[in-house]
Amino acid sequence: MKPNLNIAVGVPLILLGCFFGLGTHLWAQSPDSRPDTGFYHKIFPKDANLFRAMDVINGGEKDNFIQLAEAGNFSGQFWQFHRTGDGSFHLTTLFRGTGMCADIFSGGPNDNQPHLVQCANFSGQFWFVNPTFDHPPFPDTFFAHLKTKFRPNMCLDHFQEGDSFFPRLQACSNVPGQLWLISNTQRRVN
Repeated sequence: MKPNLNIAVGVPLILLGCFFGLGTHLWAQSPDSRPDTGFYHKIFPKDANLFRAMDVINGGEKDNFIQLAEAGNFSGQFWQFHRTGDGSFHLTTLFRGTGMCADIFSGGPNDNQPHLVQCANFSGQFWFVNPTFDHPPFPDTFFAHLKTKFRPNMCLDHFQEGDSFFPRLQACSNVPGQLWLISNTQRRVN
């Protein structure tokens, strides 16, 4: 009896595709997907293949800057989405708590980069999560573009500086760096 090569080759390709976002997915999503505010989420750039997640820097000259760090069980990678009432969200972390929100630098050498500051009524702290039709790799995940009220025509992207990776707002375009996987961690918010 000959081995079934369709199964022998197909199943590993489907599994590989699910992990790396190659378009061979079994789950569908709706553009109505939204973060569940009762749970923490992880946020991954699509082109980092789940290896780097949005994280908060602890200490040093970049204290409270947001970076893309190796994904792990770190409290700075657990993001909570808080509804603001206008369709946007405030983003906080388990690490710094609900009093520190993701905001955007305006001007200077860190222009358009996100960082954590005291929550307030600033346009850079109102984040819009715009789901896409890109198929997510796992249940309880979806892809989205992330924007702010501060610069509504710009999308969150990322760049490399030395060995480090940082998110920043860029002009919206159809590039993988502007697609973010929002993944429900199943860890409940207290």
